[in-house]
Amino acid sequence: MPVQLTGMTQLTPVPPGPSASEASIAGQRAAGVIRFSTAGLPEPRRVELWEKHNSRSLIGLGCRTLNGASLEATEHNLQLPGIQFAHVAGNPHVVERTQSYISATPADAVVVYFNLEGEAFFYHRDGCEMLRPGQAFLDSWPDAG
Repeated sequence: MPVQLTGMTQLTPVPPGPSASEASIAGQRAAGVIRFSTAGLPEPRRVELWEKHNSRSLIGLGCRTLNGASLEATEHNLQLPGIQFAHVAGNPHVVERTQSYISATPADAVVVYFNLEGEAFFYHRDGCEMLRPGQAFLDSWPDAG
């Protein structure tokens, strides 16, 4: 069951780090799109590297898989002036933006999630939202200041 995500925030691209491992963490770039995939990464480090990529390219998030499965996910990030888009496809996993992530990576953002396949749920300050294909969820994250 793939998870599909489109989010918005203003971030700047992160150049690859000095080592080969840092370059693989940053993903591949093509025509303004950054692509990152867990395919080919060591299974024990996939979640860690996925979180690091998202912190650099989108927003600081925690991730965990369901039933101890290995994370299999691909993300395409498109960065335009004043707006950031991300398309995520992967096996079932939970994404969290806890207080520790907010403190480490504050962001003033509006997030729009469009569910294209499967089901998704969001816990937020006002409760929980369940989404089916074709439905969207909008939330603001005024973390900074």
